[in-house]
Amino acid sequence: MAVATHSDTQTLPLRTHAQSLPHLLIIDDDAPTRELMRQLFSPAYELTCVDNGQAGLEAIGNHDFDAVLLDIMMPDMSGFTVLERIRGNPASSHLPVILISGLNDNETIVKGLNLGANDYLTKPVNIHVAHARVNMQVKLKRLLDEHKQAVMQLEQLSQLREHFFKIASHDLKNPLANLRLALHELSYFISPDPEAEAIQSVVHTTLGDMQSLIEDFLDLAALENTGFQLALNYIALKDCIVHVVTQFERLARRKNITLRVAETDGVVLADRARLIQVISNLVSNAIKFSPPHTTVEIWTQLNNGRVRLFVRDEGPGVSPQERAILFSEFATGSARPTGGESSTGLGLWVVAKLVELLHGSVGVESGSGEGSIFWIELPAYDMKAVIAPAAKTAGISLS
Repeated sequence: MAVATHSDTQTLPLRTHAQSLPHLLIIDDDAPTRELMRQLFSPAYELTCVDNGQAGLEAIGNHDFDAVLLDIMMPDMSGFTVLERIRGNPASSHLPVILISGLNDNETIVKGLNLGANDYLTKPVNIHVAHARVNMQVKLKRLLDEHKQAVMQLEQLSQLREHFFKIASHDLKNPLANLRLALHELSYFISPDPEAEAIQSVVHTTLGDMQSLIEDFLDLAALENTGFQLALNYIALKDCIVHVVTQFERLARRKNITLRVAETDGVVLADRARLIQVISNLVSNAIKFSPPHTTVEIWTQLNNGRVRLFVRDEGPGVSPQERAILFSEFATGSARPTGGESSTGLGLWVVAKLVELLHGSVGVESGSGEGSIFWIELPAYDMKAVIAPAAKTAGISLS
């Protein structure tokens, strides 16, 4: 047995991963073939040559190779057996293996490929073919290694981001809530004064912006979590719209903006809390970018088993170029909030992600200086058809 003997192995200086020479393992009991391979691949490759299968398996266990040239016809352990053991070991299962044999029949070639060989060379070895095939397998292996490294780095970044969001949900939200409570309590100890009230208002607004920012990032984390789930129920859109309008009436009045609700028909299958969040984000966005003394209108429209909810504003509008990215993560347009509000670029992205989870679609109709109509579209349901089976079982007539 000969493993990495001085006469049988060429060892080159260690280099960085980016600069290192490809490391090639040659397993062949024929000394002339090993010498031919050494001449062919030196000095472009770091070479390790062994003369039997067991030595080859030991070398694979101790070194990181980019490819293996494996002879089939060897005493004690055939190349097929060596190949099966390479593929059976998770640590080497993806290692490129090129079989070498004096047998040039289809049955042998097919058997080798079925066992997991990446390629096949026949003796006498054609130098140009061997060089081309080894180079190709090495390139593919290094691309795969780079891909694995990139995936590992992304997983590490994902873990770091998850850790950050955990900090945000506890170590940032709780102190922020305490600050808001302290500000409220402080107002009882400050005598009425226009300047003091103005300062309080600024602090209150800033804390609100910080709260919104944290909630946006928590939404981002939740939606990108593969375990995110929706609690689906049949919901009347009208109820959610009324809830949202009530929530935003005070903010709209503060900016002298009128909230108007028209027809609001339609029943959808959705998570009530998340649907309210979708509508809230659309209405909040409309108010945020609307000038004073304008109207934000909300209505729905049923058509062919679908219901579309519209939110129209009289703001600056959206250019065609910006419409293409408006629902992307962290996308912000050229328009600025009319009341100095903060904008993370996540609100509309959250809308798009949640609506997608509800098997719906989103869109915007707008032009620069023309205002905007944002819409979501979801499957609509006939409540009579939905409850009919249960009503029939209970003996209740729906006519």
